[in-house]
Amino acid sequence: MSSINQNNGSDFFTPISFESLIMFGWLRRDPRKKLETQYAHKLEQARDAQRNGNIQGYAQLMSEAEEILQQIDSLPASTSEAGK
Repeated sequence: MSSINQNNGSDFFTPISFESLIMFGWLRRDPRKKLETQYAHKLEQARDAQRNGNIQGYAQLMSEAEEILQQIDSLPASTSEAGK
């Protein structure tokens, strides 16, 4: 047998160091931005429903928008805002 088959794949998975995880932190998406985008979209949908005379739809969409806003408020401050 060749020496390639002798390591049984033990070197295939190597642990990732904490420093390498920090280095690629800028690649992670900010959950606050995602929620803020969803919130803005809900507000636009609610506005359109109100303009079309769909008051029940407007109320439902505003309720959903408020739930998203509560989720935003429960998140810790993002690092981009901390530097301001």
